[in-house]
Amino acid sequence: DSPSYGRFRRERPDLLIGKPGEKLEKGTLEHGIRTGLNFAFPQVRDHMLAIISELVEDFDVDGIELDWFRHPAFFRVDEAYDNRHLATDLIKKVKDKINHVFETTGRDVKLAVRVPPTLYDSARIGLDVEEWMKKELVDIVIAGGGFIPFETPIREFVDAGSGSDCLVYGCIENLRPAVGDDIIRGISSHFWSEGAAGIYL
Repeated sequence: DSPSYGRFRRERPDLLIGKPGEKLEKGTLEHGIRTGLNFAFPQVRDHMLAIISELVEDFDVDGIELDWFRHPAFFRVDEAYDNRHLATDLIKKVKDKINHVFETTGRDVKLAVRVPPTLYDSARIGLDVEEWMKKELVDIVIAGGGFIPFETPIREFVDAGSGSDCLVYGCIENLRPAVGDDIIRGISSHFWSEGAAGIYL
């Protein structure tokens, strides 16, 4: 009932990842993600699509970013992998909205997504990023949060998008290890050598 939660979450606790009345042990992953919206419910996906649609239809934006990394929980842990198609369906509907805007106004709105630092971790939490790239549902994929820049396998994202127009960006977070110019240049050089098309700060 925290007022810091959005109205939708306060009014629809039945649509959260944690079920009403469910007892979850503190400190567990399940407890940590319990207050997130559960994208398994069509009402949640429709709610998010309405917000995104308003942005691309009513405002003169050049693009939008869907940040699937900032709080990476969209389904119950044991259901996430099997629900990949639901997140893909949402992405497809967003792309359809963007295409409609282009057809009716001529505005070429780009769609960027920020996702976990590996395709495996993305799929594990319910995001079929490889499918998004192959079907050209997204224009830019930002790999990871920049916390493990030298270990982030940028090349697997680049390979997954091969043959599409999708661009892959490496992410630099202004925390450790990116604390000096030489390290930032080293991270950038690493991303570039692995085929990244750009850098996300």
